[in-house]
Amino acid sequence: MPHQVNLYSPILLAPRRHFSARAMARALAVLLLGVGLLCGWLLWRGEQQRTELQASAAFAAAERQRLNTLLAGQRALPQDGAALQQELAREEALLAEARQRHQATRRGLVREGRSPAALLQLLARTLPAPVWLARVQVDDGELRFSGHTLQPEALRPWLAQLGGHPLTSAQRLGVVSVEKESAAEARAGTERWQFTVAPAGARREETRP
Repeated sequence: MPHQVNLYSPILLAPRRHFSARAMARALAVLLLGVGLLCGWLLWRGEQQRTELQASAAFAAAERQRLNTLLAGQRALPQDGAALQQELAREEALLAEARQRHQATRRGLVREGRSPAALLQLLARTLPAPVWLARVQVDDGELRFSGHTLQPEALRPWLAQLGGHPLTSAQRLGVVSVEKESAAEARAGTERWQFTVAPAGARREETRP
């Protein structure tokens, strides 16, 4: 009686060898490659940390040198309470002297009652009704101003009033020029005059119709 034999049965196949020489050699090569990569990364990381450590050490040394220089340049302060009180008193005396020099300088530049604000207030109080100012200049206590008026004859009484005031009596203010404005500059039907007033040293009185 004939029998059928299945030649493709797994039992008849050659068994697989998982631990063959080729498989072990391949696994060993992969392991060696991984270990080599790990060693290379560790070496690179160690060199990087060594460089950072050297930079930090150099920075710390520079800061230490700078601090020592600052400490050496500073004046040594006394440690006891009496010496500190003496040092404080000396500093206060120097500050008071500096304040006195500053006040003396200010008194020399702007004398009492002769400030620009006081001069401007004087002009505002005494300005006649037909006169208005266009420009006021106070230079080293000297007053100069210019403006317009509808009545030129009102200037001299006003300047006489200013000359009698203590703020401006020493300057001997006078009219430098009085000039009639052109028809284009003046209002329709109204005559206006331009004038300039300055101290006696700069006066050059002139009247133009």
